[in-house]
Amino acid sequence: MAQLRSRGLVEPLVERIEAGVPFLGVCLGLQLLFDASEESPGVAGLGLIRGDVRSLPASVKVPHIGWNQAELCTCSDLFEGIPDSSAFYFVHSYAVVPRSPEK
Repeated sequence: MAQLRSRGLVEPLVERIEAGVPFLGVCLGLQLLFDASEESPGVAGLGLIRGDVRSLPASVKVPHIGWNQAELCTCSDLFEGIPDSSAFYFVHSYAVVPRSPEK
């Protein structure tokens, strides 16, 4: 967020996303869309998706690495032609927790 702010990119980025321009946030890009992240306590995200990014629970080996099945979003053409429950390779230590499944 500090880099986006220092480069004057927050406002144009938010304007484009709110205007409906497709945006794919992967890893940190996804985290930035949320209100806050435990990875950087006290730093506000873009707040475009209400919710938080939280550390994986202690019961999960961190970083979580491996193949997992994903539930695909039907709200985007991004996954068109990819069957639900397809396997994707993940490497992560955090998970997004939206306040609402819609936004």
